[in-house]
Amino acid sequence: LTVDSWRAVRSNPVDVAIIDANHKYESVRVDAHNALRYLSPLAYVVFDDFGHEAGVQRTVKELQRSRALGHCHGIGQGWDGQPWKFQNWDETTGQSFQSWTNVSEGVICEKGLAAESAQSPAGFVNQRFYMYPQPIEFMQHRGIFRLHADGRLETSWGDGSWSSLPGNLRDSLQLELPGMARTPLELRFNWPDR
Repeated sequence: LTVDSWRAVRSNPVDVAIIDANHKYESVRVDAHNALRYLSPLAYVVFDDFGHEAGVQRTVKELQRSRALGHCHGIGQGWDGQPWKFQNWDETTGQSFQSWTNVSEGVICEKGLAAESAQSPAGFVNQRFYMYPQPIEFMQHRGIFRLHADGRLETSWGDGSWSSLPGNLRDSLQLELPGMARTPLELRFNWPDR
């Protein structure tokens, strides 16, 4: 779905979202974050092909680490740890072959307690940002930073960390940058749909 499509469905009550489309990490991550952001009163997110798609597994693990997802339960084949066979394929050759795994075919995850805080950086994780001095006199950036899903912050001044600010979870993050500032900095998001 496009962002406009997600906005169009958000007026409908949705309890469960099923993520089963492009299995590349970037696509799964965007779909999951959009479901958490736009669907209400979302209680569960189901991820298909968890057992054999690295992009699905990585997204679920990152969302659990950030507490955007709570406990996840295995569903489908392999839910009990028993091995099962699936059709796999080699991206470089296009050849298909059979593989075995004992990881569950899918997972159903509870929406986590920090789902709101995980929404703020959703589209911004692993993206490069340029920082400009205020007021802007010349269009020349003074630094670069990148938010990582695990709470790390990488900048041209050195590494730091980010976390959600209590009370205004969707719009602000707190940045700890010892190489740049002695006290925490606030990063504000400007959402176009607000």
